[in-house]
Amino acid sequence: MEHRSRRFTLVDNDDYQLDCEYNDKFFILHLPRLTPTPGVVKSLKLKLDELAEFVDDSSWQMLFTAIEPDNKPVAKLLKIIGAQPQGVAEGLHVYSYGGEK
Repeated sequence: MEHRSRRFTLVDNDDYQLDCEYNDKFFILHLPRLTPTPGVVKSLKLKLDELAEFVDDSSWQMLFTAIEPDNKPVAKLLKIIGAQPQGVAEGLHVYSYGGEK
């Protein structure tokens, strides 16, 4: 069975763009643009916590994101917010995020 996904932009402001992609098997986040300032990190963390709560109430298990290995700003952001590394898939570093517990 093919699991076609849908993608939409949740946030698009001067500091970052947050896209969501989902199907019946996963919910994944894309951050195609990010200006990593402390205020942006705080704002993004609040948005991710809201999304994690939404995902927790749904049939998905957690939020996932995958980044290029050389994407240091997003890797640092993921570490700051407590995302957990899950491995490598198709050459990308995959992380999961379950929100504040």
